Amino acid sequence: MDAAALKVEKVYRSYRTRRQLGVTGPDVSLLTPLSSP
Repeated sequence: MDAAALKVEKVYRSYRTRRQLGVTGPDVSLLTPLSSP
């Protein structure tokens, strides 16, 4: 698995986790993992 795919998966997992916790706003969920390692 290359770095790009790994990064996408990380963002996707963060997005799913936030959705499960009931956090709304896909933009925030997708941008936060990218701006902070």
